[in-house]
Amino acid sequence: MKSLARNSAVNLAYTIVDVVLVVVRAAYTGRILMADGVGQVSYVQSIAGYFIALAQLGLPAYGVREIARAREKGSETDKVFTELFLMNFFTTTCALLAYFLLAGRTAGMREQIPLFLVFGLNVFWNYFNVEWVYQGKEEYVFIAVRGMAVKILSVAAMLFFVRTRGEYVKYALICCLEPGVNCLLNMLRLHRLVRPVRKGLGFRKHRKPMMILAAGALFTSLYSYVDVTMLGTLSTKTATGYYSYANAAIYALTTACIALLSIFFPRLSYYYGKDDKRFHALLQLGIKTQMFISIPAAVGVFILAPQMIMVLFGEAFLPAATTVRILSLLIVVQSFSHLVGYQVLLATGNEKEQIPAFLIAISVNVLLNAFLIPAWANNGAAVASLISETVVCGYKVHKVYRRLSFKLPWKALGQALASTAVMAAVAALIVQMELGPLLQCVLAAGAGITVYGAVNLLMKNDLTMDALDRIRAWMK
Repeated sequence: MKSLARNSAVNLAYTIVDVVLVVVRAAYTGRILMADGVGQVSYVQSIAGYFIALAQLGLPAYGVREIARAREKGSETDKVFTELFLMNFFTTTCALLAYFLLAGRTAGMREQIPLFLVFGLNVFWNYFNVEWVYQGKEEYVFIAVRGMAVKILSVAAMLFFVRTRGEYVKYALICCLEPGVNCLLNMLRLHRLVRPVRKGLGFRKHRKPMMILAAGALFTSLYSYVDVTMLGTLSTKTATGYYSYANAAIYALTTACIALLSIFFPRLSYYYGKDDKRFHALLQLGIKTQMFISIPAAVGVFILAPQMIMVLFGEAFLPAATTVRILSLLIVVQSFSHLVGYQVLLATGNEKEQIPAFLIAISVNVLLNAFLIPAWANNGAAVASLISETVVCGYKVHKVYRRLSFKLPWKALGQALASTAVMAAVAALIVQMELGPLLQCVLAAGAGITVYGAVNLLMKNDLTMDALDRIRAWMK
């Protein structure tokens, strides 16, 4: 079994590079395409996202769990892979047909035929989406190296080919080619991990859990894109652009936190029902890690929101600073919800508990959007997202607590809050200095991270001390 510490280090390096490259790409395209161009792309992308969720039918998460559970039995792993791959082929075919038959009749899509065709590629790539095999096998080194190489090529292509405001179709095409290259590289190396089989296949056992996860995935997709869709309908494309880029900045950091936590899922799935002591210990470690990284990240983004917007996207996107501040709280809410309310529910086979949560969240989100978007535009959509995400998190954590009675690491939470308060005071002082926005961001981030680490060392935080011990051992 691969080292959890090694997986963490690899995933951390990949996450840092990924966030930096995503920010660079967003900063460049925001200045070139402006809010209107970004809004047009985001609107069509949101429509295509529903059909991608239909194509995946909950397979990515379910596949990771099943591969992780069967990974010590080679023949069983091959069988599970073949069954799920064939089911994925069928669902992707249905989704692709539905995309061209139904989405093509939407008024907004007919106005953007090139974008409509381009984003159809994202649905098509799902035929070859086998990332769940690599995650279930904990092949994080390959995932990281491949992901970084493809992301670098994608950003280079963006800088080279997207030069004018009207080239948003090229921007969309490059965005869609990136997952396609990842899928191709995964397929080329797949024979090292699994081999298809022809005999003894059974699909019935996968139907119920996959249908539950599929419903959750569809609700998640609807929930993820409904803000942009409703903004594009009830407000302006400019407001949609503001929200899309504010959300992109928060999404990058939230994804970074979730990526660092995602290494726990295969191991939680493996330990559940086999070693309860290790399962609970791993869950405690995951919660401590989530608190340690998400709380300071959210506070730092809240303080530096205007400076970040100026540096990344330019003065034209400055109205999105308030949106960023509202959405910054999602870094804590979504990362905790993902670990406790998603990974644990799925690892323990209680994925059906997600359905009521998403039904409540979508209802709250749509109702709030209907009232708040006409009044507050992008900021209204942000408030709706924050409230509905909190509802989802609260419901799922309650369900997990009733089943597992896990304990919150209050000491770790107190340390995270105390060290974040000191970090925030230092960052706020730097922001008050009469410096340029770039220098303010660099100084505040550098000083904040240094102070945060130093305070945690003084308080002998478990994660910080463990990292220090590993560094000492490596140096020796």
